[in-house]
Amino acid sequence: MLPKKVIALLNPDEDKPQFTRSTTFIDGLNQAGDIFGRRFRVTKPGLKRAHWAEDEEQLKQRMETIMSDAEVFFSKDEFQSQAKILQGSRDFGAQLFCALLRSAAVDARLVCSLQPLPFSGTVKDMTPAKKPPQYVVISSDDHDTSTDEQQKSSSGLPTPSRTRRIGRPEFTSRPAQKSVRLVFWVEAFNEAVQKWIPIDPLVTKTLAKPSKFEPPASDPYNYLSYVVAFEDDASARDVTRRYAKAFNAKTRKSRVETTRNGEKWWNDALLAYEKPFLEDRDEAEISELTSKSAAEPMPRNIQDFKDHPVYALERHLRRNEVIFPKRVIGHVGLSKTTSKSDNLETVYRRSDVHIVRSADKWYRLGRDVKVGEQPLKHVPATRPKSGFASDEDDEETEDTALYAEYQTEIYRPPPVVQGRIPKNAYGNLDVYVPSMVPPGAVHIKHPEAARSAKILGIDYAAAVTGFEFRGRRGTAVFAGIVIAQEFQEALDEVLRSIADERLQAAVEARSAEALRLWRLFLIKLRIAERVQVYADDDERMEYADEPEPEIDMDYAEDAGGGFIPEEGGGFVPEGAGGFFPETGGGFVPEEDEPAAEDEGGGFVPDEPDEGGGFIQDDSTEEPRAPVPQPTTTTPLHANLPKNKRPKAPTAPRYELIVVPNKSEWVTEEEHLARPPTTGLDGSSATAPITVDSSANGGSKSASVDIVSRPPSPPQAIQSPPAPDSDSGIEKGSLLSEDPEDEDAIPEWLM
Repeated sequence: MLPKKVIALLNPDEDKPQFTRSTTFIDGLNQAGDIFGRRFRVTKPGLKRAHWAEDEEQLKQRMETIMSDAEVFFSKDEFQSQAKILQGSRDFGAQLFCALLRSAAVDARLVCSLQPLPFSGTVKDMTPAKKPPQYVVISSDDHDTSTDEQQKSSSGLPTPSRTRRIGRPEFTSRPAQKSVRLVFWVEAFNEAVQKWIPIDPLVTKTLAKPSKFEPPASDPYNYLSYVVAFEDDASARDVTRRYAKAFNAKTRKSRVETTRNGEKWWNDALLAYEKPFLEDRDEAEISELTSKSAAEPMPRNIQDFKDHPVYALERHLRRNEVIFPKRVIGHVGLSKTTSKSDNLETVYRRSDVHIVRSADKWYRLGRDVKVGEQPLKHVPATRPKSGFASDEDDEETEDTALYAEYQTEIYRPPPVVQGRIPKNAYGNLDVYVPSMVPPGAVHIKHPEAARSAKILGIDYAAAVTGFEFRGRRGTAVFAGIVIAQEFQEALDEVLRSIADERLQAAVEARSAEALRLWRLFLIKLRIAERVQVYADDDERMEYADEPEPEIDMDYAEDAGGGFIPEEGGGFVPEGAGGFFPETGGGFVPEEDEPAAEDEGGGFVPDEPDEGGGFIQDDSTEEPRAPVPQPTTTTPLHANLPKNKRPKAPTAPRYELIVVPNKSEWVTEEEHLARPPTTGLDGSSATAPITVDSSANGGSKSASVDIVSRPPSPPQAIQSPPAPDSDSGIEKGSLLSEDPEDEDAIPEWLM
């Protein structure tokens, strides 16, 4: 954008004289500003002054206005694309011009006039316009209203406007929509004179004229209170004094420096943006700003002297301020006509204004009035508003003597003697500041310090560190105690012991609380268990009253597996194997009267084996009892509802019994004619079936076969062998004793 000629002017040769280099640089800045001002076009408004809103509705309107007119760049690419078309707000133009100068190897920095909210809530120029008055229509019953006025009001015709003269046109002044001054501008560093030169190529089109950047006090959109300059290394500096005409008299009142510790806060805030090492040009700039502030002339307005950092008037002094010595440095007129001496008021230096306090106030600050000092000021004493005042109090008014700081000295308390702490009339010690601790004593601020001192039996004094005013009455604030220094170690040990005891007590309290909760939880569990027992008993009684559900035989066959119970209960010992068809299980014959070949039931081996139901080993050892294999059984009541299922008995459900085989072959009629076997405790109708053996009718043995398989279809069973069979079956039988003998115990059960 800039031609080479302009770039050469912005970077003059160093061998030229200082004046020539300075004028060349200024000429280059002027040409660069003209080039940029012709090409950049302002299309959007920039930042404006912030004001307080009166209500939420006005605040919403201002927010909508700000968001509609805001110029925001969310990324660097958006900023670059907007820079290519050279359009935007005045603030954006100042930023582009700063970047243009930096591209030409010129030290330039961006200057911003911050627009914070003012301390005062209202501004005269921004107050909303008053609403037009609303006229009240008087009723026709009012006798003061004439008939003509009533007719005019009832007609509803508009009142004709006043006739305008052609020679005197009336124009309505419209308020300005933007400020006449900038919020952003640029400063370029002139190396020839070591100064920063302000330049504005868009609005004011000025160069090296700092006074042109300050807006007027009546500008509602711009106010100069904080001006901060930002360099390319992200450092910042407050340069408000360069652009403010009356910084001490007017601008300073709208800054944070007027508040308590405000100047320190502002300096600490700028310290984060200060350079770690100041250059020569930085020190020269600081000196320039300081000298400009000191060279500011005396104000001409009485109000400007209030809180002025250099000058002061006696009328603006507070109750606790006094001027001493009264050295007059000037006069200010109270009115425009200053010919008479009565209209002049004396001006003093702010450095001669002292803050005075009473002797008691200085004592609370750790200072004591020197001997022989005379008070600089007397003020009437403030008496409590009790409502009861005597005539003597009205006649005699007491005054409080006030002293300045230079009339006081640091308070020296009496020392500790033989471990005894000096106390006041109330039995405690005033320790408003650390210097008020007596020599040889130490201030312990622990809350348990007084208790520890009582345990040790040492002398101590409660430390009064201040007063708390509530209801117009002051209450002393105690913080710790004061003891002799030789007892400090012992007191620290006692404090540690107290802390340990407190910790142990807290642990025990937590343990006791935990045990209490566990005890409560256990009691609740026991109550719930007892209630459940009662509920189970009620359920058993209800189940006993209900009729036993009938089980379908088809359903029993489909269930498969399991042990089929019998009324007699128990088991039949194993033998040659086989089943008798009965109602409780096994194979049920289809005909009402079974044939002779079907009466035996069970399985008949194809070839006669020795040993009956089990194959005998070749070994000559005695036969061992077979180990029953676990089988997966499905009870018949597995698919029944819970309330219909039988309860589990407390005694064993099954018991092994031995039934002797008295006859070689038992028919079904004989078997059914036998009396039922008496079951043991816990037996029921669902006990296993008792079955006599065997494959060989001549064998006097017994066997037990537990049905653990689903029933198979009935088969044709061969007739049992002849009774005069070989004694091989007897040889392999499990019974080694006489089955007629009731006292005999089978050998395989031993």
